[in-house]
Amino acid sequence: MKENTTSGNGIAKQSQVNNPHPASPEPINAVQLRWRCPLEWFEFETTDSVPPAQMILGQDDASESLRFGLETRAPGHHIFVRGLAGTGRVTLVWEMMKQIQPSSHPSHDYCFVRNFECPSRPTLIQLPRGAAPEFASMLDEFAKFLTHGLQKALENKTFVDERAALEASFNTRFQSLTEPFESDLKAAGLAITIVDLGTVQEARLSPVFDGDAVPEDSLSTLVEEGKLDQAKADELHESIKKFSQKMSELESKLEEIKIKAAEQENTVLVKHTSAVLRPLLNRVAKKFRSESVKEFLDAILNDITEQRLPAIIEGKDVSRLYRVNPVVSHPAGEPCPIVLESTPTLANLMGTVDREWLKSGASRTDHMMIQPGALLRADGGFLLLEAKEVLADAEVWRALIRTLRTDRIDIASDDSVRPWSGQGLHPHSVPLNTKVILIGDADIFALLDEFDQDFSHLFKVLADFDSTVPRTSASANLYARVLSRIAHDEKLLPFSKEAVAALVEHGARIASGTRRLTARFGRIGDIAREANFVASHLQQPVVLDTHVDSAIQRTKRRGDLPARRYREFLTDGTMQLKLSGSVVGQINGLAVVHAGPLVYGFPQRITATASAGQAGIINIEHESDLSGSIHTKGFYILGGLLREVLAPEPPFAFEASIAFEQSYGGIDGDSASAAEMCSLLSAVTRIPLHQNIAITGAIDQKGHVMAIGAANEKIEGFFDTCAAVGLTGKQGVVIPASNIPDLVLRSDVVDACVDGDFHVRGAATIRDAINVLFDPPKHTETDTYEYVIKIAKAQMRVYWNAAKEPISTR
Repeated sequence: MKENTTSGNGIAKQSQVNNPHPASPEPINAVQLRWRCPLEWFEFETTDSVPPAQMILGQDDASESLRFGLETRAPGHHIFVRGLAGTGRVTLVWEMMKQIQPSSHPSHDYCFVRNFECPSRPTLIQLPRGAAPEFASMLDEFAKFLTHGLQKALENKTFVDERAALEASFNTRFQSLTEPFESDLKAAGLAITIVDLGTVQEARLSPVFDGDAVPEDSLSTLVEEGKLDQAKADELHESIKKFSQKMSELESKLEEIKIKAAEQENTVLVKHTSAVLRPLLNRVAKKFRSESVKEFLDAILNDITEQRLPAIIEGKDVSRLYRVNPVVSHPAGEPCPIVLESTPTLANLMGTVDREWLKSGASRTDHMMIQPGALLRADGGFLLLEAKEVLADAEVWRALIRTLRTDRIDIASDDSVRPWSGQGLHPHSVPLNTKVILIGDADIFALLDEFDQDFSHLFKVLADFDSTVPRTSASANLYARVLSRIAHDEKLLPFSKEAVAALVEHGARIASGTRRLTARFGRIGDIAREANFVASHLQQPVVLDTHVDSAIQRTKRRGDLPARRYREFLTDGTMQLKLSGSVVGQINGLAVVHAGPLVYGFPQRITATASAGQAGIINIEHESDLSGSIHTKGFYILGGLLREVLAPEPPFAFEASIAFEQSYGGIDGDSASAAEMCSLLSAVTRIPLHQNIAITGAIDQKGHVMAIGAANEKIEGFFDTCAAVGLTGKQGVVIPASNIPDLVLRSDVVDACVDGDFHVRGAATIRDAINVLFDPPKHTETDTYEYVIKIAKAQMRVYWNAAKEPISTR
């Protein structure tokens, strides 16, 4: 929470009173202290008889802009919905879409398929609207046939006979070469033996002894044992050497025959496979007459026949390679897609590529794991995004703007994920046909408009939600319709017209603007729900105005610990604040502290000192870096007003300082400038100021007291402080006269004013404020202002003369 004296909307309303009466302004009468919603505005007894609001009301301009943005097809006409939270921005968009039922933009279906030439770049196929599911289904059937039906289809008689003929031809040629060689070996006393070398086997020539093939190395042993003579052994060695060369030549010829036979068999297999698969693929091609589809189907057949056919024959499942991933599909009769993405991360917005984890800890991915994001899910329709959520990640914002600028979306890919092809996966970009509705407040809009040059070119439609509506009978009845809908949808008790009037009055208090009501129905709805809670616990059939008042008090009580603690500090002396008597150069200003949507007022002691010198007016808050820019501006205006009212003949020759005492947080806003002016004049003239009266108000250089924000809270804050130490009947508050129509004070404050225990006065000019706040000697003329200004001018001359004296004579 931050202390401040901000005037709410930051715009002070200049008083129209140019010739104020010199007399001190009288206390405001009770009727003006609290605006009452006339019960005559309502023609119902309870909201049961009020038609529920079908959409957020009172936002006609925003509604018209939104309607245009939803219906136009012009490029760059994305929509920014600007307004405060609680004004029903998201609700209005949803309700208006239901009412308008916008048609989908002309769009297509998009599918990702495998790119067989470059698996890291899945191919994008565009299909007519609604065709993607059927296309994917037909390819699923084809892939299933590959796994479970192709082998059976190849068991036809033609294929079997042709393959058998090839095998017979191979055997004939094989035998025509091997049988003569084997006969020559036998005549030479040799035989072929197979030697196992571990991972491979090798054919070798071995001598035959006693009918058995023996290793060549054993011949020397047989000679030594006398079983074989040396000449025969030498003859066998020579035969082995001669036939080994012939066997090597024979093996080369046989290998050529095998390769040629395999090629012939594969040709037959490919021919028959193509004959089986081509009609299936042609059926798909005829259904989807597209060049990209035809190229994909041809690539499937080529991949099967050139790469995957052996694996398929062996029973391996490669069907995933030929499946289709429909990332964008628009079924027939589908309504216009409307997507609300509440968590717009890069993956959720742009899409992502999933991964499959293997037992080894590695991961892999393919075209079937490409997942669309919210932008593609909303293809042909609308995507709603909260601006602050998108801006939470700069990369998300850059990706969104880049996508809207190019009208193409790049689905995010993680290069660390390895696809089945062993490369990184980078899908082709997809054409975008989505209108984005960005929802944010005025600050975010101004920030984007100033710092992002693409923003104004892309978001050309502004739907501006007003935070307030005029305070009229029609607006009050809008409240009744909104409350009727809340009661109907959430099964709450009906609200009496007195309860509706109480909520309308609370809406006027929240608006804090002349003759306005808040349009932040979220806050009104929260009070209504708590009032229903109170009424239900009291077993009442209808929510009454007393229940609304109780709900408001309960809400304030839950968040007013700082205000209660402040009053405790006053009563125990920790905070020094005078609420009676008069003091020179000291005045009670009024500030506010924010606790979420709630505002609490409290008095702030302001002091000033003055003497001869050349430093001018010193803003202690500014010098200590506690003053905000608006407060600093108000302080400089104070100097201009001082020159205006004193019209000094000699130049100013004084120095003064002004400070907010016992304030250690930042100070901003200009609503304390009237109090600062009075404390400065008091310090210069040595005329005391009443401490039982607090003042709030901004001033201009001509002396007009201008409107400020949170007038109700500031008055109530000073009232609560005075009540904590005891009301005397002389305490009160001075506010700008232009704030009087805004007053919706608590009933206890109004009652105290009626009883004379507290007073509220309006000041149109600084003259009015001085006439109330200064406590001059009893013998002075009736117009306090004239007396104060006369004394101030005289004191300025004294300061001037003192400044001219040499230092040694002072």
